[in-house]
Amino acid sequence: MVVIPGVNDHEVLDLAKLTIERQWHVRFIEFMPIGNNDLFADRGWISSEQLRQQIREKWGLEASQVKGNGPADVFQIPGAKGTLGFISQMSECFCDRCNRMRLSADGWLRPCLLNETGQIDLKTPLRQGATFEELREKVSNLLGIKPDINFKQRDSGTTGNYARTMSQIGG
Repeated sequence: MVVIPGVNDHEVLDLAKLTIERQWHVRFIEFMPIGNNDLFADRGWISSEQLRQQIREKWGLEASQVKGNGPADVFQIPGAKGTLGFISQMSECFCDRCNRMRLSADGWLRPCLLNETGQIDLKTPLRQGATFEELREKVSNLLGIKPDINFKQRDSGTTGNYARTMSQIGG
């Protein structure tokens, strides 16, 4: 759930509660206003720590023994069957443990959601019959230049405003 103040933040505790009886893994993502400034500029965002505190006050919260395989910090309500993950790209940099890249609907692979430089076109080589090894080399080279960047440094990877919205990027 991407938590947006005044839109769905009132649903956080209801979603967290689902993990008590179900083996569900709920993830709360800090809202990033990439490319949506006209629509959401007045909304801001809620930090993961604020969300954790709400849950902590209601049921308690502890670090989970179940580890995720992505950038989420994983917690659990004591005795819950499921987990709660917090993806905190706005308030808590996780770049050092990010293992994600983005593939857009039009075939561009980005090493970092927040950086528009360094992306590569995979659609064209695929349509031109590139071999698996050729594609693997392109992706491997891209991984090698994956930047350490966070939302506060986002402008270092752009040339002015973001050219695409989150939905166009694949986020």
